[in-house]
Amino acid sequence: LRRQRQMCIRDRHAGAIEWMKRQPVHVDRWVSHLQASEVNAGDTVIGVLPMHLAADICAKNARYLALEFNMPMAFRGQELTCEELDGIHCRMCEYVVHRRT
Repeated sequence: LRRQRQMCIRDRHAGAIEWMKRQPVHVDRWVSHLQASEVNAGDTVIGVLPMHLAADICAKNARYLALEFNMPMAFRGQELTCEELDGIHCRMCEYVVHRRT
């Protein structure tokens, strides 16, 4: 029996979560913390992750999509709302991250 692929969103920021809920993607699981051991080949993880975690996820043949936007200086250190993320053209972009040894 083959395991079904999962779409997982990892984020703890309310504005980012609301923004992602408005996107046309099916999400199986929302988490505020994620270990690479919870991800399997074929899964998709969306969120803002530390590089080492993104590399571990990609090494498992899972997809990693980051939230990408240009943060204006005036917004630094603040929680952004969904509307503010729209205003700075937030988007999901797929990355393939490899750790060089």
